[in-house]
Amino acid sequence: MKTDKNYKKGEMITVDITDFGENGEGIGKTDAFTWFIKDTVIGDKVIAKVMKTKKSYGYARLEKIVKESPDRVRAKCPVAR
Repeated sequence: MKTDKNYKKGEMITVDITDFGENGEGIGKTDAFTWFIKDTVIGDKVIAKVMKTKKSYGYARLEKIVKESPDRVRAKCPVAR
């Protein structure tokens, strides 16, 4: 099992999003480590870049959606994220 000492800033991780955080970010786990990733929805499988880690959780930036959730909705505006 990895801990914060094993995850380095800039490392790429693959995460299944299973929940939403209180600020709308997606939440997923790798081993027993929890990740908060913006612009994701429950059911997404994503590749994300590690930005910051704490003892048992961390923040990552969405790099690529490997498998889209059936609940994902495309924005009508091309400028929207």
